[in-house]
Amino acid sequence: MEAATASRRMESTAIVRMYRWPDFKPVERTAVQVDPKMLAEYVGVYQLGPGFDLAVTLEDGQLMTQATGQRKIALYAE
Repeated sequence: MEAATASRRMESTAIVRMYRWPDFKPVERTAVQVDPKMLAEYVGVYQLGPGFDLAVTLEDGQLMTQATGQRKIALYAE
């Protein structure tokens, strides 16, 4: 999670510099721990539209999601 957070922070900083937004402050978020039994309740495939699904999996205690044709990404509770 720390690498992903750092990456988003760097991207935000780069955009702020490019567009010269002096008052822009990125939202700081804090991930919280959730009981794996509760996370397991979200596992499944959700149809968002014709031919476009969102698969939610639980891998080593981490909730993951992958939309049709997209890369898999981690989900974090806050």
